[in-house]
Amino acid sequence: MKISFTVFGHCEPQGSTRAFIPKGWSRPVLTSDNKKLGPWRQQITRTAIDELAGEIAPKETAVTLKLDFYVARPASKPKRITQPITRPDLDKYIRAVKDGLKGAAYEDDSQVCTIIAAKHYGTPERVEITIATAEEASAVIRESESRTMQLFA
Repeated sequence: MKISFTVFGHCEPQGSTRAFIPKGWSRPVLTSDNKKLGPWRQQITRTAIDELAGEIAPKETAVTLKLDFYVARPASKPKRITQPITRPDLDKYIRAVKDGLKGAAYEDDSQVCTIIAAKHYGTPERVEITIATAEEASAVIRESESRTMQLFA
């Protein structure tokens, strides 16, 4: 299985989860510090379900993810800055996508064994996702390596 698709919209970071116990309660309440995260993950899940047409990687299958995040360039940024080197961190974007794909592309996000990810300036804002199982992963990795070599050439 190898499939690529794009989810359009402002990429939201996973952020941190906070727990607190209200007075009189015996169990903690978990909250996310990013209120826009839920709709973004739902959009990722819906797009994945539409694109995969119900095909989900079985629990015993290793999965490779290739993620390219495109964010809008602020007008105040100088032209010499070509990569988004400001917050949010790339790993927070990755966590949001992995959680959004859970149950839609694979059974559990522990199946993800390889991640190739980058963030770029570009419009429209989006994330381009490629999901591959072990059999197809080598092609995805080769493609990413050739792009990396072009960047450093």
